[in-house]
Amino acid sequence: MWRNYLTVGLRALTKNRTYAFINIFGLAVGLAACLMLLIYVRYERSYDEWLPGAGNIYQVQSHFRDRDTGEEGDYQMSPYVAGRSLRKDYPQIAASVYALSSSPVVLRGGEALPTENAVLVDNLFFDVLPIPLVAGNPRTALRQPGSIVLNESEARRFFGDANPVGQTLTLILRGRNVDHRVTGVMRDLPRNSHLRLSIVARLDFNSYFAEMPEFLTQWGWNSGWNYVRLRDGVDVDSINGQMPQWERRNIPDDNFGNQTTNQGDNYDWRLVNVRDVHLGPAQDDSLNPGNDERTILTFTIIAFLILGMAVVNFTNLATARASQRAREVALRKALGANRR
Repeated sequence: MWRNYLTVGLRALTKNRTYAFINIFGLAVGLAACLMLLIYVRYERSYDEWLPGAGNIYQVQSHFRDRDTGEEGDYQMSPYVAGRSLRKDYPQIAASVYALSSSPVVLRGGEALPTENAVLVDNLFFDVLPIPLVAGNPRTALRQPGSIVLNESEARRFFGDANPVGQTLTLILRGRNVDHRVTGVMRDLPRNSHLRLSIVARLDFNSYFAEMPEFLTQWGWNSGWNYVRLRDGVDVDSINGQMPQWERRNIPDDNFGNQTTNQGDNYDWRLVNVRDVHLGPAQDDSLNPGNDERTILTFTIIAFLILGMAVVNFTNLATARASQRAREVALRKALGANRR
């Protein structure tokens, strides 16, 4: 029976080459276009899913609205003091870290080498963002100020095939030469991540900002990224709902002559899961440019529209040939074939 069906089918394709090409090619192109768009949509929605424990890792984002002009902005950066205050007021936060963007020059073998995508951190970075390490212990790699972790590409650039752990790199930071000991090597991050990191260096921020201590206390300085890791089972919506009270409790008034202002009047802060950063509303001051949720939704709709058009086209062409198919069906029924 199956041999007969195959023979009849091949004969029909051979006899009606143009019809068969249009029918099969149209459906194939529609399916291929739909699948390619859905693969892209799936990729865009997979950002930072690979990060272990991503469900408990959050970025502190800032929403700005000028009460006088109505100007608005959504920023991924937040002030240094915000992370400290959150950790103090919310025991639900298991760990926090502040990452300051930097592009230090590295002195190696008498040569000055430029860098990109480096961050300076104040705490155990890998306690909050557990990026896999290929060398070193993530729990202790950045325990002490003066320690540094490189990604695999930077490790090869600075040290070749030699083991970089235990070696010393000199970073030029704000005009000063600061020695750092390499304590780990992290994997090169996949492209589907809002993070772009080549170097993570631990500093003593009190010493680093000794000439500018207001950086550590002012609520208007959005210069870096705060990340927190919540304990298991914590309701982040509850924390975000308490943010207005937290702001009033922690943000002091600023006095300029006879005028008194408060940064909490124009800024609001919220915790956003790292998996939602790439497609979230806050895309200003990002480590890596993100995308728009509406764009991804549009591509999804287009994918199913293309698939629907291909299926309708296939069905219409098949219906148009139904009269020829009817003769074959009638002959099979006369020979005793049942509906199945």
